Amino acid sequence: MDKKTPLGIPSNPQWLGFFTLFMLSFGGYGMEFTGHHGGIVIHCNDPEFYHEVPPPNAKVSRLEKVSFIASDNTMTESLVVLVNLEPTSTRITQNGNGTYTVEADLSTPKTEGRAWIKVTGHSNDGCQQLHTWDVFIDQEGK
Repeated sequence: MDKKTPLGIPSNPQWLGFFTLFMLSFGGYGMEFTGHHGGIVIHCNDPEFYHEVPPPNAKVSRLEKVSFIASDNTMTESLVVLVNLEPTSTRITQNGNGTYTVEADLSTPKTEGRAWIKVTGHSNDGCQQLHTWDVFIDQEGK
């Protein structure tokens, strides 16, 4: 009885394929519960971005800056504002109720076409939020 017996894994390739798919199907779930601080997040509250100026789908004659309100649980240092994927210069002011007014100046004003505004930021408990809206620029402002 000194003879070692091999591990009883079937040599069937279909079994190996099924097992591989089964294990890979759980691979993405671990990342869902990991916050940006590296710790495990069971539940978190997304930051909120609202009261956009100009508002979504507005028609303006010129676009030089955008602004919005960020909720009080927003980590302001994580905020990124892009207009047509170009970085902006931002100013953040805390309001009396704890929310933040975020103003973003475009490097060059937009005078025609569509502007796609993209805001990303993290909450203080680890959630990330993406918020986008369009503004249409028309010389006549119609």
